[in-house]
Amino acid sequence: MNMIEPYATAIEACTERLSVIGYLKTSDSDYGARFSNGTYTIEVSTEQYAHPSISTCLIDDKRRKFELGLVQRILAPNQYAEFLAKANDINSRYGLDDGNTDKHTRNLGIAAHAAASIENLCEFLAAHKNEPFTQNEDFVRQYVEMEQERMSKVFGLDWPGFQV
Repeated sequence: MNMIEPYATAIEACTERLSVIGYLKTSDSDYGARFSNGTYTIEVSTEQYAHPSISTCLIDDKRRKFELGLVQRILAPNQYAEFLAKANDINSRYGLDDGNTDKHTRNLGIAAHAAASIENLCEFLAAHKNEPFTQNEDFVRQYVEMEQERMSKVFGLDWPGFQV
């Protein structure tokens, strides 16, 4: 794996678990990896300069990308809330939002955050591996509405998203 640390370690630890539920690694790079089960592809990536940062997208058979945080808010809101609480706790405990944290402590926090993010991804995929939710028009509409709302808040724009 070429992905930067500590993300490489977190993803490698998860690779076996993903394979058990049918997701095999199809590619990796310095800042990302892809796993596929033949129907869905999961793209896991990190930003080069913003840490802790793991972004996960599900790509369906129509090549539409769904950000897993929004998907989880729709399909598993309690799990999503638990993950946010855990991530916030890690950020607070290791001072990840504080620019004065020493490098060693920051690296430990980034590793803990990455591991929690990957664990959350694995739990979600295991629980919803057989659900064709991207084929459900109600789910897609709800997802697009949430995506548009988020983009409006971030950019102050109407965001078209993709069409159902």
